[in-house]
This record gives sequence, C-alpha cells and structure tokens, in this order.
Amino acid sequence: MHPPVHYAVGVQNKVLEAMAMGTPVVCSVAAFAGLDAHKGEEVLVADDPEAFAARVLQVCLDPALAERLSAAGRKYVESHHSWGVQAGKLVALYELATAQ
Repeated sequence: MHPPVHYAVGVQNKVLEAMAMGTPVVCSVAAFAGLDAHKGEEVLVADDPEAFAARVLQVCLDPALAERLSAAGRKYVESHHSWGVQAGKLVALYELATAQ
C-alpha cells in the first residue's frame, strides 16, 4: 500500500501505477485532479483523514467493491494512459503541426 500523496501537481504517477496494477485506489482530491477518471467508479476520493480512513475500510471490507475498482481502474489506465494511447496523441500532434 502506498502512503497518501500530500503534494500533487498534474497527473499522479503513483495513482496511475496502482491503477495499472489492478490495485483499488483511494486518493485525495489533489491526487485525483489530474485524472479524467470517475469518482466512485475507477477510484474513491476523500480528503479529510476520517473520510479517507472510511473509504479505505470500505474497500477492505467489501471485496466486490475492491474488485470493481480494481478492474475499472486498470481499464481506465489502459484506455487513457497506455504507451499506445499516448504515442497516438503525439503522432496526431506531429501530423497537425506538419500539415500547416
């Protein structure tokens, strides 16, 4: 289990790595800010310590929820942040730049 990220700018690689490994993720609002994921579907989001602990317990005590988060999180990373997806965006950008 990764410790909570206290400082966040842009997309949080720790969050993406955990999701890619199929780990159910509970993250802060700041860590979630750089993602296009859906709260409650691919990740659970909480900011204050009590809410964060409650979300972690929720995942630990509900295997079905943990499995849903795990599968949805991995699918999100595969469809939005994989090397192929990112390379495709870069190629499209180069094609746009050279077409002008």
